[in-house]
Amino acid sequence: MKYWMLALPVAVLAFSNPAQAEVKNDPKLLSDQLFRTGLTYCNAASKKSRTDTVGARENFKEYLSHLERAKTIYPEIFRENAFVSREAKRCELVQDNIARAEAMPIVEESLAFCSEAKTALKGTPDIAGAQANLAQYHELKDKALATTPTVLRVGSVAVQMRVCDRLEEKISLAQNQRNQAEKLSEQVIAFYNKAADTCSVGTDMVKAGVSNSQQLQAAEKLLNRLSAYQVQANDEAEALMKNRSLAASTRQDLNRRQSEITQCQTQVVAKVGQARKAIQARVAAAKAAEAERIAQQKAEQAKQAELEAQLAAAEQGSEPVEAEAAPLLQGGEVAQLGTSDL
Repeated sequence: MKYWMLALPVAVLAFSNPAQAEVKNDPKLLSDQLFRTGLTYCNAASKKSRTDTVGARENFKEYLSHLERAKTIYPEIFRENAFVSREAKRCELVQDNIARAEAMPIVEESLAFCSEAKTALKGTPDIAGAQANLAQYHELKDKALATTPTVLRVGSVAVQMRVCDRLEEKISLAQNQRNQAEKLSEQVIAFYNKAADTCSVGTDMVKAGVSNSQQLQAAEKLLNRLSAYQVQANDEAEALMKNRSLAASTRQDLNRRQSEITQCQTQVVAKVGQARKAIQARVAAAKAAEAERIAQQKAEQAKQAELEAQLAAAEQGSEPVEAEAAPLLQGGEVAQLGTSDL
């Protein structure tokens, strides 16, 4: 038979049978009667502890009120009355059960934040998010333990909380790895800055114009330096991107820098290429013109040489003819010639 079923008739009889006056005058009996009445509330609280913590807490407060009155009336009741002592200990367990039932929703909420903290550390760690969630976990865990430390008697809860408590070390390790990755990223950014500065000079150079071989040679040397800086920066960035501790914002910054320098390099290379073709075309045209001039000069020289050869040959062939065609006239022939002409 349940204790509360026994206690109720006793409480009723205490005020209905002829011995009521005797109970009132006997502190030990009165204390026992009050405790047994309060025990009904303890039993009611025990039944509600799993489903109705608010109702269970109200019932248990009534039990505690009766308990304190019983102790006040007869302080030795726990030492002298085995039934009271045993049932009071059982009700302490009921109180633990109620407190644990009240604390469990808080425990579950705290463990949910712990789970979020663990998720934040996966992949590229969200250290700030992990820290914020872990702080919420600790706050709710402390609140649950303040409600009742007996939540740790639940085996699964104790295990999960031990795992969550170790997250502090994992976050610290992730932060150290993040700091190292960020330090390496500063070196990569320095390479990208050199490449960006070099590309900026190249941009100014092609805007000013690359119109001769000396300027073209200078532009090509600059492109070689730019390419070397970019290759070095890209190689370092590629290795760094494999580090999962690198902050997402830093990844975005490195990708942005790489894209901007590639775009700048493409534009400068195109402009230098156009200048190279133009210069090569002018050089080719100049060489063709020079070749044509030389050919014309040679042709003129050959023609002149041929003319001179013809003149020389003509001079050599005309000298004997002139000697035979001009004989000297004798005196009578001259006189006769002169008379007939007249």
